[in-house]
Amino acid sequence: NEDCLYGRRYGYSKSSIDCESLKQGELCYEVLWSSNMYECVFCFDSSTCSNCYFSTNLRGCSNCLFCSELRNKRYHVWNKPVSKTEFENYVRKMRSFTEFSKMLEQFSKMLEECIRPWANVVNCTDCIGDYLVNCKNIKYGYDSIDSEDGKYLVQCESIRDCMDCSSCGYDNPQLFYETVNTGNGGYHNRFCFSCWNCSELSYCDTVMNSHDCFGCISLNQKQYCIFNKQYSKKEYEELVPRIIEHMEGQSSELKNKQFGEFFPIYLSPFAYNETIAQDYFPLTEEAAEVKGLLWKSAEGKDSKHSDFVIPDNIEGVSDSITDEVLTCTECGKNYKIIVQELKLYRLIGVPVPRKCFSCRQTARTAARNHVWLSERSCAKCGTAIKTGILPKQKGVIYCEKCYLEKVYE
Repeated sequence: NEDCLYGRRYGYSKSSIDCESLKQGELCYEVLWSSNMYECVFCFDSSTCSNCYFSTNLRGCSNCLFCSELRNKRYHVWNKPVSKTEFENYVRKMRSFTEFSKMLEQFSKMLEECIRPWANVVNCTDCIGDYLVNCKNIKYGYDSIDSEDGKYLVQCESIRDCMDCSSCGYDNPQLFYETVNTGNGGYHNRFCFSCWNCSELSYCDTVMNSHDCFGCISLNQKQYCIFNKQYSKKEYEELVPRIIEHMEGQSSELKNKQFGEFFPIYLSPFAYNETIAQDYFPLTEEAAEVKGLLWKSAEGKDSKHSDFVIPDNIEGVSDSITDEVLTCTECGKNYKIIVQELKLYRLIGVPVPRKCFSCRQTARTAARNHVWLSERSCAKCGTAIKTGILPKQKGVIYCEKCYLEKVYE
């Protein structure tokens, strides 16, 4: 990626800001789970589009505004054709924060009323989940591509025969179980964190280019190590089964079984509410305390109220805004606009945001389908479906068959 700011899961993208799961995008702003996008603003679940704004589920479109479920269309507003001049007049309004806010409200209402697919699944066979591309036999997968024969996967790419993995992939790693942030090939890794180009690891953390290690941390190009101590192959093969037996609770020294699960959460150096776990599985401070989890309290220092008035139009914003301390209209915390950020707003043609990054990220998370699936019925035929669109979320949800019939009718 190059010159991308404030987002998550950029892939091969340039000069984009406030996006999530954007692959091969350029000059994009608030684009979610989309690929091959150029100069798009508030576009969700779309691909191969350019100059599209406040739209969702577009394919091969350009110059579209307030559109949904279109294929290979140009110069459309509210799914109806318009002239080039009419379209450009609409888009020119986006440079004003007042007009931009009105457009965002219209887009939010549109999302509640337009037809939505049960899930975002592209070129997949025998899969259950959401945000899946080019997958086969993936059960309960989320935000994963080019993978096969896996279960309970989140943000995985090019993996085979893996289970309970997150942020895992590249170069076809195989037989990974309960690993996080691992990959670049490899085989049979269990209960590992941030280990790359490794095989036959168990309970390792930040181990690179190694194999046959147990309970090691921060090693590189090692083999037959236990707790960072070097052993011979024979010693390693004798000691590891004994350690596993001990961890399984078969020794009288241990009351609880400890083998077969990922590192216990109390080892995390981060508070629960400052990790993305809070995005996917939100807890209150009281609930986190019951589970024995760390919790970060609100910062004690008061935010400084800013009297600075941001110009309504991006064209009226001077470079000096980067010297100002601004106040978020959502949470009241202070935030700043940095030089690179201002440059992108000008290039894309959108107003300076009035909310801090954290509040903008919270809104993006709420806009996406959720990682857990719920039972709903197709709004057209009544077929039972599993979808990440929760019952409390509004929308007209169609099953795969009805959705494809509607889009390509």
